[in-house]
Amino acid sequence: MRAESKILRDVSSMLTNLVLLYILAFQVTLPCVLAKFITQPDIEIPRLKETFRDKSIDVADGYIFLSPRVSGPRGLMILDKDLELVYFNNSELAVDSTYFRPFTWGGSRVFVHHHGHFTKGYSNGSAYIVNQDYTLNNTITTKHMLDIHEFWINKDGYATATSYEYLPNVRINGAGNSNTSVGWITDSCAMDVNVKDENDVRFRFCPHKHLPFELAYNNAAAPPTTKSQSWDWFHMNAVSRDQLGNYMMSSRHTHTIYYVDGRTKKVLWQLGGKNSSFSGNGNGIAWQHYARYVGEKGMKPKDLAAKMKNGKRRISIFDNESAGWSKESTHSRGLIVELDFASMNATIVQLYQNPGGENNLLADSQGCLQLMSEEDDPWSDHVMMGYGAVPVWAEYTKDGKPVQVVWFGKRGEVQGYEVTKKAWVGYPLTKPAVAVKDNLLYVSWNGATEVDHWDLESRNDKNETETKLVIRRGFETYMPIDRNYATFRVKGVTKDNCTLGISDYVDAEGQLHGGGVPGKNYAVVGMKDICPTKSEANPKQVKPHKNGSAGPDQETGQEGSATRTSFKTDVMLLSLVTIIITILI
Repeated sequence: MRAESKILRDVSSMLTNLVLLYILAFQVTLPCVLAKFITQPDIEIPRLKETFRDKSIDVADGYIFLSPRVSGPRGLMILDKDLELVYFNNSELAVDSTYFRPFTWGGSRVFVHHHGHFTKGYSNGSAYIVNQDYTLNNTITTKHMLDIHEFWINKDGYATATSYEYLPNVRINGAGNSNTSVGWITDSCAMDVNVKDENDVRFRFCPHKHLPFELAYNNAAAPPTTKSQSWDWFHMNAVSRDQLGNYMMSSRHTHTIYYVDGRTKKVLWQLGGKNSSFSGNGNGIAWQHYARYVGEKGMKPKDLAAKMKNGKRRISIFDNESAGWSKESTHSRGLIVELDFASMNATIVQLYQNPGGENNLLADSQGCLQLMSEEDDPWSDHVMMGYGAVPVWAEYTKDGKPVQVVWFGKRGEVQGYEVTKKAWVGYPLTKPAVAVKDNLLYVSWNGATEVDHWDLESRNDKNETETKLVIRRGFETYMPIDRNYATFRVKGVTKDNCTLGISDYVDAEGQLHGGGVPGKNYAVVGMKDICPTKSEANPKQVKPHKNGSAGPDQETGQEGSATRTSFKTDVMLLSLVTIIITILI
């Protein structure tokens, strides 16, 4: 088994090298990732186009989390580092999501995403927490408008989030219109909400109570006499809590980052805008998003307090430089800004921009800058930057060298609020999906991350079976079938020979006949309780059943002693066909 697997991987590697040589020789650009799948006809994903790749630098490990929206295929999408689809959800609750982020919470991995009703750049909706098996863990809907911009789960079980509320009859000063004195405003607030109890909100900061309207760079309507005209003067789009219990907030419409005391709600300092606490080039931000701390992971409160008192502190920012109607530059950029609290100077110490020669990437809204080493995925010091309203992301080294640029739609038609690369393990509770077309069997398993290869089990009219190993190739793998057999099914198998799930039997005409075994919630029951350890991965042969096959154990999914061969010649031929078709498309 392991020798066969090694041979197949060697063959696959050889063919991959041949493809690369062909591309270099003939300057052929590979087409985008397939947008439709035979086994999952309800899934249609945006086409991806890699426009830049520095092959001297490996892309970072991890899974890419993206939620394309506005037009075209929309939903929650997870890709592997090779840009192969892993998971796609285009259900009603998944469409037009903004943040889409995984966290470690409650001892296991989860992801959270937003769904709600959009209104003028903000939303009234809910946060959905989803388990590794893609079942819903919890829904958070607060009494205030839970917004699209921020929902960050902290280790203490509280999520730092943004919320909005409409306020009538507010005396508006400095609204950019002398005729406006009293009217409606939309106030964007920061809060800490208990993930398990949405009624437990232990902190809430609403800026209209603490900051003057004169700080805004956008004007109110004249006058905003109705709720629909309400003035979104602050537009908070990022908030995070540090180890001291204080909050850093990004206000798009005041061009400012604020640091607020978590007890008194006093603004301790502000960066950028009309009333910055600092001097220096770090003040030159406009319409920014995604402000985060840098270099403070695992730091104790007393150490952070000392650092802030007489030292320096760094933050990362996605600097849009545009709101559409107001453009401060020709391109958006990512920044790391160092705050010197002794001199009260703010200095740009690292710049991320113009990836792969793309010098006109100007995002009128949305966007993110993720420093992978700063979150809970310390495998890489690379940086991911998503351009929000422009459907493209770029991966950089920490010192600003572009590694990869990928488009996922047409400018002006598709958007993606943020793009991040994170750790993820997915164990779907469904069965692998199979379909037959033109004497080829296709298999996929939406959301499964641990499938190394597929075992194709062919069964004849006498219930005799033959099993062939097929290397998993992307989201959907295809393999030839022998019509001398009556039915076929496919098992999803790990590197350690653990069967995670089994498809239904399907005949050569594509009719399903049952017999599948769905996946299990391994995060709950534990892999060791379901699958053999490495030392147990090749147990003694099991005597076959009278029908000629040991058959799968319905509890463990373990395979018996059916005849096992490999697709050596088949894989080579199919791979070559795939290469030719891919290049010619």
